[in-house]
Amino acid sequence: MMKQGVAKGLFYFPLRDQNGKFSKSPLIPELPTFLEVYQRVHGKAPSGPFWKALKMVLDVRGTMSHLIAGPSNMDKQALADFRKGFEGMLSDQAAIAQQQKVIGVAYQHVDYTAANEVVKSAGNLDPQVVQFWKEYIADGAAVLKKIRVQQKAKQQKKQTN
Repeated sequence: MMKQGVAKGLFYFPLRDQNGKFSKSPLIPELPTFLEVYQRVHGKAPSGPFWKALKMVLDVRGTMSHLIAGPSNMDKQALADFRKGFEGMLSDQAAIAQQQKVIGVAYQHVDYTAANEVVKSAGNLDPQVVQFWKEYIADGAAVLKKIRVQQKAKQQKKQTN
């Protein structure tokens, strides 16, 4: 869509590399990451509770967006074969070319070990991050409630006129 001029990309949220650092995608080098835009706008890297909460979301999204899971009692050999086949498909040049042709980018594979760490960490969230999300959701709900009250008042006013 961007190549056809239908949409303009502003930034994207990067994935972490094998060293745990957020890295720029080689698939869309012309588009800045959220981190680059934030740095440009604020003159510093993101930090604080919002950034901790966003990093948690990025880690989960980057790892779990296309999660494929089997039953907990899956045969170990079948699991090993499935992983090997799936990893082979993800590195298949014809499949990558088709992904790039159809959606403009190819999926980035997150290996089992990294994905498993993210799953484990979900049960061990930083209390500050949990509190941040509780407050963020409550604030959002309050704003939505205010908007609904305003919309209802507007509708009632129309009906009385």
